[in-house]
Amino acid sequence: SVVSSHCPHGNRHIFADLVRSVNPAIRVAATRKTCPGLRELDKKAVVLGGGNPHRTNLSDGILIKDNHLALISLNDSIKKAKSRSRHYKIEVEVTSADDAVRAAHAGSDIIMFDNMSVEQVRRSLDALRSSGLRDRVIIEISGGIDAENILDYAALGVDMISIGAGRVTGVWCEYLGTFHSNWFIYNKTVYNTY
Repeated sequence: SVVSSHCPHGNRHIFADLVRSVNPAIRVAATRKTCPGLRELDKKAVVLGGGNPHRTNLSDGILIKDNHLALISLNDSIKKAKSRSRHYKIEVEVTSADDAVRAAHAGSDIIMFDNMSVEQVRRSLDALRSSGLRDRVIIEISGGIDAENILDYAALGVDMISIGAGRVTGVWCEYLGTFHSNWFIYNKTVYNTY
């Protein structure tokens, strides 16, 4: 059988531990994007690797993305989402410091910095701190994260780094440079064929 794993020979937590050595409170999370038909294996691999499976599908929370904000204002989208759900956290994808501050003021529970550089995230966190809003929100970063920059993002003090389930494996394998002949890669997920 095919057993999804993150690292050969029992070193499964190296990647998550490495990221947590820079930021002990951080969650390394996988997005809902998984290999078709292998969602459970991908999510299991993330857990075995010390990560958090995070979202399983779109119904796990309310995520307000840029395409939604093209149709409705940030404030109105958060207000409407809060009026329709008392149980789900409201997460808003932002691409600027101003939007992050506006989302926090409007009551977003989670702010996702999507495809922002380390410096853009730093400026956004500074803006949230100077507005007295940083501690009111969970900060998630996503997009453009790789083995070369993940520790820089973690060092900023963000709460969560989310990357595709396959990328959780791929990023740490890039970082460690570890591949063995009994492992194969499918959709950026490493599988052990033992």
